[in-house]
Amino acid sequence: MKRQFLTLTVLMLLLCCSGVVRGQEDYPYRPFEKNAVWSVNNFKFGSFGDTVIAGREYVKLYRQESDQNFSFDLSQATYWGAFRNDTAGKKGLLCHSCRSTSTYLYNGL
Repeated sequence: MKRQFLTLTVLMLLLCCSGVVRGQEDYPYRPFEKNAVWSVNNFKFGSFGDTVIAGREYVKLYRQESDQNFSFDLSQATYWGAFRNDTAGKKGLLCHSCRSTSTYLYNGL
């Protein structure tokens, strides 16, 4: 559980540093992309496929770990959570696999 919280924190920091999360008055909303792969330390994350949670469509997030350089392989990854773009509210929501509710990751203009 502690490691999953650390991974969630690292993902949020990655989003902040990558330009997805910024001050509301300065930057427009930018939806989280589907079919994307990114790295954080020894983890690679991928956003592939859709799922429905509480009647809302989410993009599935997968995580793969290795201490060596590697290419993301969906068949070797584990389900990590799901992400939803709230385009009307200009917000991004994360539904982590170990939590029962969604968490807002960022707000946009």
